[in-house]
Amino acid sequence: MPDVGGSNFLRPSNWSPVASPNNSQIRVGPLPAPVSWARLLLGQALALLPALAVLALTLAASYAARDACDLRLLYPDAETEVCASVLTPRVMALFLALGAMSWHTAYALRPACWEATFLVTKALVVLPHDWLFPSALFDESVMILTGLASALLRSVVVEGLRLLGQVLCVVTVVALAWQRHNAALVRAAAPADEAACQVGPDDPRFVVALWLGAGWAAAELVAGSYQLGKFLPLYRSVERTPRLDEEDLLTDYVHADADADADADTDAASSSYSSSSTEEMPIDELILVREKAELEEQLGEFLENVSPATIALWRLDSVLWDIGCTLILSASLTLAEGCLGDAPTPGGTYTFLALPPLATMGPTLLVLVALRTVATTVWMVLIPRLGLISITYTTMLVGLALLSAGLGRWGALA
Repeated sequence: MPDVGGSNFLRPSNWSPVASPNNSQIRVGPLPAPVSWARLLLGQALALLPALAVLALTLAASYAARDACDLRLLYPDAETEVCASVLTPRVMALFLALGAMSWHTAYALRPACWEATFLVTKALVVLPHDWLFPSALFDESVMILTGLASALLRSVVVEGLRLLGQVLCVVTVVALAWQRHNAALVRAAAPADEAACQVGPDDPRFVVALWLGAGWAAAELVAGSYQLGKFLPLYRSVERTPRLDEEDLLTDYVHADADADADADTDAASSSYSSSSTEEMPIDELILVREKAELEEQLGEFLENVSPATIALWRLDSVLWDIGCTLILSASLTLAEGCLGDAPTPGGTYTFLALPPLATMGPTLLVLVALRTVATTVWMVLIPRLGLISITYTTMLVGLALLSAGLGRWGALA
């Protein structure tokens, strides 16, 4: 799904319809055909069905994997190999909530990532260059560099939170197993002849990864639906809001008695939004108009012209990426933490590392961060050049590849 909100290379502003000092405009374009609010609402609802189906299938598969998994692969001293004794519905709800909270934390940290990269770039590049070689072209290049650095930092934050969530979930499972079976928490070092560690769908950490990934996906699904659904009240009338001047807003809400400037060119005649047409519009809706126009500028398309099928692919894309990345990262974490493998040596032991070194998962983290950085950058700048449909299908195919790689890494496709 497109990274809705704050995804372009422009620094996020604290724009207010009553406090903006300039006279910038939101260009939304000529009036299209009347839009039905009910049709848009139905399209948004139908677009959720494929993603919800994948989420439901993931949860159903997690229950099937839980019934077949062996708890002793993670905790050899367990009295029984049945994972259901530890992975209860209450624990599942806890892990789903943890995944949702991790996604929300990553989303909330986006402005901080931008500010951090902006300040660092300004301190290291902009200030020295402005003093020595001032250039407008250089300023534009710096903004692009800042956007790329921000996308990279946000990707690192996302995958870092995903890894931290998986670690917390696994430690929770081990703690619950220790509490239930009253056995030692840390095992002795493994003998040299013990079988190599292998991950498999019968490992309880596979179920944990499915639940955590489903939590991430559900949170992004809800947030994405809200981000687009909040624009639906703008369509209660049959006419589209064409162009909104901040001067009009200031005239209506600050200087009600001032005369609005007349715009005589052809563009303004066809698409300007006069102060008289905004007199009855609440200020909250004026803010929504601006947010909607900024999103449409990023997408290169009016929202009402985006088909429900495309929105459905956005939703499906988000679910596939979240579950796939979680499975891949959890498999790498499982190998780093230690496991008995599919054919353990009778009586063998192993060392469980609750917090394994990041170097053991370095290649996996680098690949996931690189993929997410590229995807975020593509949604930022390449939509007008490549087209919304092309990028949507491409990212969805990458999401399918990630999910397949994650399931294959766990041996669930065999």
